[in-house]
Amino acid sequence: MKSLLLALSLLFLTAIDRSFAAVEPDIVGPTVTVVNPAIGVLATTELVVVSGTAKDNKQAPTAVATGATANTVNLAGVRSVQYRFAGQKSWRKAIIIPGTASGSGATATAGDPSWVFTFKLAKGANKRVSIRSTDNEGNIGDIITIRIKRSRASS
Repeated sequence: MKSLLLALSLLFLTAIDRSFAAVEPDIVGPTVTVVNPAIGVLATTELVVVSGTAKDNKQAPTAVATGATANTVNLAGVRSVQYRFAGQKSWRKAIIIPGTASGSGATATAGDPSWVFTFKLAKGANKRVSIRSTDNEGNIGDIITIRIKRSRASS
């Protein structure tokens, strides 16, 4: 009888252990890619639109991570994209446009979000803009810096 109780206890504890998902720590910041304006292209209007995509090493939430055990849940994903102009200390938030789902069932991910912000630029002027992103774990990705120029002849 004692061994039957022990066996049932072990079976019960194993079932409970399998019902909880392990959380893998996320220590890598997300990356940003600038899509617009293209490198070397001059802005032709006063209102400049800067846009791109952001990607975290772990999209959130995913039921099953590639190469991970079936009980793994990754609680990461892009939280925000920020930008600032040369000489400024504070960061401003870009507008985030959620990604679309890809995959199916337990392997579906949220997709990579897009981001966008605008600013005004005088004829013949140029600005350096730094852009970074933060994930839901608080990890900050590498900063990329671009220079945007407006032509003198633009409208």
